[in-house]
Order: sequence, then C-alpha cells, then structure tokens
Amino acid sequence: MLFNAVYDSFDAIPEAYRSEFEQKNGKWHLKQDAIPGAAEILNPGLAANRDRALDQVKTKDTEIEGYKTTIANLERSQSVAQTPGSVLLSPEDAKTWDKYTKLGSIKEVEAIVKEHPNLKSKLSNIELTSSLSKTAADTGLNHEVLSEWVTTQPEGTQVEIFVKDETVDGKPVKKAYAKVSKKDASGTVTQTEHDVLTFAKETMPAWKFGALTTVDDKSTATGGGQSTTSPTGGVRVPKLGSATATAQTPTDDKRIVDKFNEARAQVPNPFEPVASAAPAK
Repeated sequence: MLFNAVYDSFDAIPEAYRSEFEQKNGKWHLKQDAIPGAAEILNPGLAANRDRALDQVKTKDTEIEGYKTTIANLERSQSVAQTPGSVLLSPEDAKTWDKYTKLGSIKEVEAIVKEHPNLKSKLSNIELTSSLSKTAADTGLNHEVLSEWVTTQPEGTQVEIFVKDETVDGKPVKKAYAKVSKKDASGTVTQTEHDVLTFAKETMPAWKFGALTTVDDKSTATGGGQSTTSPTGGVRVPKLGSATATAQTPTDDKRIVDKFNEARAQVPNPFEPVASAAPAK
C-alpha cells in the first residue's frame, strides 16, 4: 500500500504525499486530482458530475461572451441615438433611405422637386395648346379665342374641349364639344357636356362669340372639311352647323381678331398687383 486516502492528522501522512491532501471535517483527505484518472475509477458518478459542471461552465462562458457583444452593440446604438439630431432607421426605412441617396445630393433632389410644378405646368400648357390647335384646325374655330376662353374660366370651373365626328346637311364634319366641370362650395364636382357653339353663345359676350366663329384669312383656309375658301382674302365663317353665327361684314379695315384683342386688353388683369393708395398729405 502506498498511502491511505484519509488520515486523522497531517503528521500521519507520508511526507512525500502531504501536498496531495486537503483537510475536510477535521481529517485530511486525498485531493480528487491527486491521482490522474483515479476519480473516474473510484467515483464514476462524481467524475460525471464534474465533467457536466465543466461543460456547463464552458456553455455559460460562451453565452456570457455573446451577451457582452450584444451589450457593446446596444451601447453603441444608444450613444448614436442620444446624439442630437440622430435617427434610428428600421430595416425597411434604411432601404428607402438608400434609394433616396441614390437619386443624388440633397441640393439636386430639392432642385428637382422645386422645378417639378413649373415643368408640369409648362407640359400641361404645351399639351393644351397642341390639343386646342388641332381642334381649331378640325372645326374651323378661331384658335386664339378658343384658347383664351378655355384658360380664363371662373375659379372652380374647368373646360375640356374635344371633337366628335358628325353629319351636318348630309356631310361629315368634326364638331367641337365642351366638357364642363364645376366645383361647388362643398367641393362636389359636377360635369356637363355641351355643344361648344351653343355653350359659348350662351356664356360669351357677342363680340367674343363673333371672334370665336370668324376667322380672318388671306388664303384658302382648311377646317377639317368645314371651312370655306376665300380666294380674294377677307373674312370666312366655318360651316359648323345650326349654331353658327351669321357672317359679319366688316365695317372698317380692322380684323375681327384685332378687335377681340383690343376688347380683351380692356379687361383688368387679375394677376396685376394692386397699387397701394397714396399717403394722405
């Protein structure tokens, strides 16, 4: 026998092995790791518990490292969030932000947004001018007067001109119609459809209606099969059906369109700034 596993006193332990013992409950016991492999042989359950405990410690150490990483990331995020003016983005918001930044710099995007209404308005005016020009050519109406009438409707009223193919006196003609949209005080919009000439005659002053239906021409005029030819120049009235005004013979050398422009010039421009009253003396 080499030595005992338990001694009553320290002096009873062989001197060469005293470092391998530890005191428990008043006696000296051989340390579990004094003899490599002895614990597994002498006490398998104790060894299994030890190994399990070691595995648990390793697992906890791994979890603790993960927690430390998470805490460090949260601390960094919190420091950013606490910076004045900082904003935390969700994953979806971050994707949206990336799309915005690809559009260009803030100044470039602001310039585009600021210019957009002007460009949209210009495009709308170009489209309207082109549409009314074609309508005037197809129906023989005066393009300038038609444009002025459509674009100067009262607030809340919009007029859209379109053309229908019809038959008048057995002949195919293109006839102009107006779709009128009116918004009342409650915001409700009502739409009605009218023959342009009938509607214009009811709503226009006589001088403007005469200008709308009379075209001053010095050569052969084309009006979608509706106009007349004036070889010597002068005034022509398009063939537009029963609502057409009677041709007016000029009493002076002024063109009807010039008269229309003069009369329109007498109407105060609503966009002109109101002159401030002179200070009292």
